[in-house]
Amino acid sequence: MIHVNGKLMLGQSYCMDDRTPIGSCVANAKRLLRAAMASIERQEQAMRRLSGVSRTQKAAPANQGKRWLPEHDAYLIRERNAGTPLSAIADHLGRTEHTVKVRTAVLSGNARKAGGKSPFVPKNRVWSEDEKATVADMMRDGKRAADIAAALGREAGSVESMMKRIRQS
Repeated sequence: MIHVNGKLMLGQSYCMDDRTPIGSCVANAKRLLRAAMASIERQEQAMRRLSGVSRTQKAAPANQGKRWLPEHDAYLIRERNAGTPLSAIADHLGRTEHTVKVRTAVLSGNARKAGGKSPFVPKNRVWSEDEKATVADMMRDGKRAADIAAALGREAGSVESMMKRIRQS
C-alpha cells in the first residue's frame, strides 16, 4: 500500500497521471520533503541568530548572578565533604559547576585568611593509625564505607580505598 498525493495507491505501478512510475513519485516526494526540512532548519537558524541563542546553549542557572546565602554555603560545605559530585551540588543550588568550584575556593581561602582552618576536608590526608583501627573495627561491625566516612570526616572513596588495603593485608 502506498499513499501518493493523499490518495491510496493499491498495487498500482504508476502515479496519478498514469505515465510516471511509482518509484519516481516516491523519489520526488522524498526530495521535496528533504528540501522542506532544510528550509525549516534555515529558518530556525535565522531565528536563533536574531534571538542570540545558539542551538546548544543552555538556559541560565536559576541563581546566576544572585548572592550566595549562608544556607547555600552550608549546603556546599556539607555536600563537598560528603563527596557529592560538583554537578549535583550545582544543580541543587541552581548554579554552574564553575561557580561552585570558585565558591569552594573562596570559602576555603576566607577561612584561612581569618586564621582558621578550611571548612573542607583536605584531599590526600595521611591516615593515622587510630583512623585505620577505627576503619577495621567498623568493617568488622558491618558498617558501610559511607557510614565510616561520615564518622571519620573523610570522603567515601578514600575510606573504600583504605578498606581494600585492610582486606588485602
